[in-house]
Amino acid sequence: MPPQESGARGAVAFTDPEELLLRRVAKSHIEDGEVSLLAISRETSFHVDPQRCSSVLRSAFLESRFDAVHPNCAGGVDLAGSHTVMHVRVGSLPRGLQIRPLPPDSHERWDIYPHHDPQPLCYAHSTLCCSRQEHPNIAVVPPKSVRDQFREWLTEELTA
Repeated sequence: MPPQESGARGAVAFTDPEELLLRRVAKSHIEDGEVSLLAISRETSFHVDPQRCSSVLRSAFLESRFDAVHPNCAGGVDLAGSHTVMHVRVGSLPRGLQIRPLPPDSHERWDIYPHHDPQPLCYAHSTLCCSRQEHPNIAVVPPKSVRDQFREWLTEELTA
């Protein structure tokens, strides 16, 4: 059975911190059960347009975690043989990231947040974006050290 299509439904707010965010990972990017930081670095993007941030899928709108590798949710390509599906929980997304090394008198902090971005053939499609804490849910491109911290976190937290 293919993943849920969007139809006339719009985006739905994230309310459950236990909801899983699923991500496709090429099997070749997994070494000794861990995702390669280099692979995550290449495949993780930050943008001011939430639709162009890193892609994930909401478990709340999937029949199976393997919908993530179905062509409807994978850009028209069947990735079942070449990719696996890993996840993180919404409630575990990093908050309060700061520039490293911390400059004197710096109070800026960044949060990673999920953005539901339904696609016509894949209602579960979402993205992970970054915002300044003082402007929640407004996507920004954070400083390099904040991007690097998120990528390190994602490498450590992604679970099969």
